[in-house]
Amino acid sequence: MQCAHYRQRKKINQPKNVHKIKEKNKKKMCTNVMTGNEKRLRRVEDKEANLIQMTKTEEKKKTLRPCEDKARVKIERERQSKRE
Repeated sequence: MQCAHYRQRKKINQPKNVHKIKEKNKKKMCTNVMTGNEKRLRRVEDKEANLIQMTKTEEKKKTLRPCEDKARVKIERERQSKRE
């Protein structure tokens, strides 16, 4: 892929039909270049997606599986019996 610096080097001896060549070069330019605003939007989207994922994992941690729940109840009962 030929980007801007390559085109500028070619400009030294310009022919008469410069306009047409400029159009061709525009088409050659890489299309995956993002403007500053698009980058910022993408960054915000990534942050939001990350936050959503974080909250999902936290919710999973909060909801215990039944076997874990039973174990916790057992431990609490033992502690109460020791206190009494």
